Amino acid sequence: MKLIFGLREFHGPNAWSNNSGWLIETLLDETKYSINSYSYLKWQEWIKFRFSNLQLHADLNFAVKLACQIISPFEIHEIPLTHDKHAEKKSRLFVKSQVHDLAGRAIKLSLNIVIQSIKGKSPEEYKDISKIDTAIRILINRTQALHSHSLTNALVDHAFQRGLPLRYLSENFNGCPILQIGTGTCGRLLYSSSTEKDGLIGALVCKDKSMANHTLLQLGYKTPNQAELPLSCTEKQLLSALSKIGYPCVLKPRDAEQGQGVTARIENQSSLIKALNKAKEAARSGLVLEQHVSGDYHRLVVLNGQLVRVRQFKPPHLIADGYHSIRKTLEKANNVDPESVGVYCYGKPPVIDQNMIQHLETQGFGLDSIPKLGTQVELLFDLINRDNWFELELINQVDISLIRMSEDIAKAFGMDNIGIDVLSNDITQPVYEQQPIIIELNAIQVLHPSASVSILKSMFPDHASSRIEVSVTVCASENDWPKLNKTCTFLANCGNHAIAIPIRLRDKIDKSLIPMLSKERPLIFYNDPKIVLFNRSVEALFFLIDWQEFIHSGLPTTQIDHLNLLGKPEASLANRWDELMRLVPVEKCNRYL
Repeated sequence: MKLIFGLREFHGPNAWSNNSGWLIETLLDETKYSINSYSYLKWQEWIKFRFSNLQLHADLNFAVKLACQIISPFEIHEIPLTHDKHAEKKSRLFVKSQVHDLAGRAIKLSLNIVIQSIKGKSPEEYKDISKIDTAIRILINRTQALHSHSLTNALVDHAFQRGLPLRYLSENFNGCPILQIGTGTCGRLLYSSSTEKDGLIGALVCKDKSMANHTLLQLGYKTPNQAELPLSCTEKQLLSALSKIGYPCVLKPRDAEQGQGVTARIENQSSLIKALNKAKEAARSGLVLEQHVSGDYHRLVVLNGQLVRVRQFKPPHLIADGYHSIRKTLEKANNVDPESVGVYCYGKPPVIDQNMIQHLETQGFGLDSIPKLGTQVELLFDLINRDNWFELELINQVDISLIRMSEDIAKAFGMDNIGIDVLSNDITQPVYEQQPIIIELNAIQVLHPSASVSILKSMFPDHASSRIEVSVTVCASENDWPKLNKTCTFLANCGNHAIAIPIRLRDKIDKSLIPMLSKERPLIFYNDPKIVLFNRSVEALFFLIDWQEFIHSGLPTTQIDHLNLLGKPEASLANRWDELMRLVPVEKCNRYL
């Protein structure tokens, strides 16, 4: 019995769907087929060992389900076959995923497993089983690496939902993927919350806490008093610096991020010496001893040059009711909404442990203490893991002067995206009244995944702002190539369009036409249209493809402004073209040149 599986990549609208994605096909010589029973059992054991709750079947749906498990938690979505008159036979599936390339590799591996099970070869008999095993492990590891950065993952999901063009420039660069969202000159590069518009010099200054503090002072902003210390700092040098700063104080590495090596609220010499060792472990270039300043901690988030968030953060704490002990209040908070009993944190209330007991003792409380009505009791204070800190969004309550201050700082440091950490007793008041203290600048911000909406909205207010103009001409047959001079006339009105042609057509084009085609504009021969579309030097694109390219890979992109057919195809093919034109949302199309 003959069974052939096929997998084809489509870059844009095609003979089966209006989408880009992957077409999976089965070519059968019978309408029914089955898996060899012995082979089935062996492959089922092999699959069960690697993937739970997955039953082997000899069909396309199984291949997709297996691929989904390989690239989980990313998803593969089935798209209805809008143009396939034989879709009811279930011989084709069209799918797409936000991780397009990984999904294609996973489906190809899954189809191979289905094919071997039908051929009657067990995993032990299949000579390339180790290659499949290795390939699956590599894909799983790549998927986990991609998904490990929560903000980037949220950006990918949100861009996918909005239909914004997206590709991975790097799946893992120092622990975080690099994305490009948008095509051509409309494309933007993202690394976590940073973009290509963030200056290297500004980022380096932000990373150096001492230099950032000095620069802010020169610009006229209030900062805590600081003393620089060498990485080899001795206790004697530290105590000498302390005489200028005083208690309470903060000791931190000069160049570490995300709270690494930081000790705040230092009140005595023993705590200071202990903090010195902690700071040295995380530091690379030196230390900073800093005045401790009172006030609530806020993060001012500037994205694309605009202040979009003002968030107040507080460690987990409770507001005493004057009646219940701290222990009773926490026990009660585990069974109801924590805020209803005065416990403020993100998520579930913190667990009572030795760290909490010690932290309560520094404030003069025990678990069985009953603080006075209205007393704020801090339960924990962890600068590295702030996942349970209480957050409050205040962007709609701040004064215009704070907005100006934030955006001016971003401009002064040459950063389109920056996090400004501020201490203030009332951030909503005008800057001249509250006099906020700027304690730190963050070039690469650690933002909650929900910030992905604000980031993409600031960069791409609408879909049109994410893409360049694209025109496509399809040559109906080889006999129509001489008519390219008509296309050249059309190109004369296309301004600065770069011309993109599949590389396999290079020899089919009359060499005398190439100077005409490339006159005053780039001429690009490509293997993959995505490479051309995401070239950030291209202002507009004119794709020239043949009918074979259209049938095999579809149109080169989903977003097309002008679509033309050069020559006239055979009657049966013309009907196929006319059907596609009725379904593809193109501004100007179906012109026979």
